[in-house]
Amino acid sequence: MKICRKYGVYTSLCGQAGSTLDYAELLVKLGIDSISVNVDAIELVRETVTRMEKKLLLDKIRKL
Repeated sequence: MKICRKYGVYTSLCGQAGSTLDYAELLVKLGIDSISVNVDAIELVRETVTRMEKKLLLDKIRKL
C-alpha cells in the first residue's frame, strides 16, 4: 500500500476478509483507504478502525 500511496492510487478491499476484526486492524495499520464489510459487521469494524486510527495517531505524536 506504500507504493499505491506514493503514486496516488486509492486502495480498498472488498469481501469477507474486511469483516474480520484482526484483518481490518491489519489493513488500517498498512494504510488502506477503505474496507467493504458484511452488514452484520459494520459496527464492530467501524469501532476497530476508529480505535486503530487513534492508536496510530497517538503513536505518531509520541514520537515527536
